[in-house]
Amino acid sequence: MPDKIESAILQKSRSKLEEYKSQTYPPSLPQYDKWCEEAERLGQLVFSQGIFDYAQTVLPMPMAIKDAALAEAVQIIDWVEGWLRNQAKIFADLEVWKLESGNPPVFTTLGEYAQDFFSFFPIPDIVETWQDDRVFGSQRLAGLNPLALNHVTEDGNWNSLSQKLSPTIKNAEFNGQKLDGLLSAGRLYVTDYVALQGVIPPEYKGKPQYQMAPIALYVRPEDFPGLLPIAIQLTQDPADSFVFLAPQKLDPDYSWLMAKTFLQCADANQNQAINHLALTHLVEEAFALATHRQLAWQHPLFLLLDKHFTALMVINQLGSQTLFNSGGLIDAVLQVRMSGGLQLIQNAYKAWTFDDMGLPAQLRGRGVEDSEQLPYYPYRDDGLIIWNRLGEYIKEYLGLYYQNDGDVVGDYELQGWAQQLSGALGEGKVAGFPANIKTLDHLCDIVQRIIWTAGPQHAAVNFPQTDYTNFVPNQPGSMGFPAEGNVTESMLVGLLPDTAATAKQVQTSYALAAYHYDQLLDYHFTADDAEKVVRKYHQLLIDADQQIILARNQERAKTRGLLVYPYFLPENIPNSTSV
Repeated sequence: MPDKIESAILQKSRSKLEEYKSQTYPPSLPQYDKWCEEAERLGQLVFSQGIFDYAQTVLPMPMAIKDAALAEAVQIIDWVEGWLRNQAKIFADLEVWKLESGNPPVFTTLGEYAQDFFSFFPIPDIVETWQDDRVFGSQRLAGLNPLALNHVTEDGNWNSLSQKLSPTIKNAEFNGQKLDGLLSAGRLYVTDYVALQGVIPPEYKGKPQYQMAPIALYVRPEDFPGLLPIAIQLTQDPADSFVFLAPQKLDPDYSWLMAKTFLQCADANQNQAINHLALTHLVEEAFALATHRQLAWQHPLFLLLDKHFTALMVINQLGSQTLFNSGGLIDAVLQVRMSGGLQLIQNAYKAWTFDDMGLPAQLRGRGVEDSEQLPYYPYRDDGLIIWNRLGEYIKEYLGLYYQNDGDVVGDYELQGWAQQLSGALGEGKVAGFPANIKTLDHLCDIVQRIIWTAGPQHAAVNFPQTDYTNFVPNQPGSMGFPAEGNVTESMLVGLLPDTAATAKQVQTSYALAAYHYDQLLDYHFTADDAEKVVRKYHQLLIDADQQIILARNQERAKTRGLLVYPYFLPENIPNSTSV
């Protein structure tokens, strides 16, 4: 943040916002206010539009000017203090580790990543199981990136996928079955990291980098509810020699482990740049800006969404200063580096539309919505519990103020909000967002997507970092060039980040995922009827939904190779994209 915090604009916003907090504005729709109240609302919006304005940045999506983040920060001093304490603790822990370990050790075995580095930090559970193929498959369903998996179907994606696969893979047998047999049985799945093709810079700090955009195939076995990897190809070129088939014996196979590790690296890069940064943090800012610019403080939708945008612009502004610069965290940790990360964000946003924000549609689009076909998928199953509960809450809350569809159509602030987001009013363009909202059901669906993305979806792609990327051999942010021939353990270790880069990756994981600000729907409204609604649904989340997920995790823990999924426990989901 700027050195001169007490700028004129911040002083003005602090005064106005403190005045706002000291008053009570009964929730109301603008079309039913008296002329004096209408004038007050208009004055609020003129003020807010001066503070919450659009910035010109290197990012393709609408972003706020710095003063918007400063104005937001003065309302959330407790968040600022908590965030700073968390960052200070991480820094102090790393300094203590450096002092205790003396000169940073040179890793020569995979085990040393746990023995040496985690002599001070908590050892993630994945250290014990990360080499297991079942656990590797389960990380596609309950790990850091649960969004990469697609079902492979003969009448869908198989034609384009098969053109990229090596003949070695297409002609192989897996437990006595050909690939076409698995395909016709509906048991074939894929993770294809084609988005990474062409974005990795060829050199970083004078050292060559290598472009890996892997494809992996998985089978859903008859005797296991999760997935097993059966083949990995490290590039998009079917003629490439970097093709690996799952070994049929349990002896250590470091060539296969190397292939899985390269895929995990690609998985981390795609998740961090696209799923986490672009499609939660950055896309949400357009909605926060439009809310401040078009909805008065007493508007029921402002009162609701403001809870779910807490700290968003602050954390995004901090992120822009620590991520998007030479030598920043993206440069230091991810293979794509800053230039590749920006390219991934631009490509992802160009292909993204508002329709992609809904959980059911997203699952259908990847062909993974069927729980009979794919029995184990915690992100889907636990996520739908939270998605549906949010839908019920939003419908009941908005129903307090919108008695019918006519109230929606007549709400000129709401229609201005929609026009801002659709681009009809200028810079707030969100692809696929409607310029007009005509029914209450449609409004409920829109708000459900926004709140889902701000809270639960962000939790799913952010908080697993401390469990899966802290142990760097499981999911490194960067790697060297693949070894050829008979790969040994020492050869694989040589491809992984060194001690300094490992420390930076762990620091980043804790910085991004070790701080929780609040808990889903655990907030208050000044209006009694709205307060009763939010209390009701927060209690349902804790008393009913959390118990279901806890019971599911107990069952998951009983099967070797399955992972528990704590990220959709309501107590672990913040309301906003606040870290």
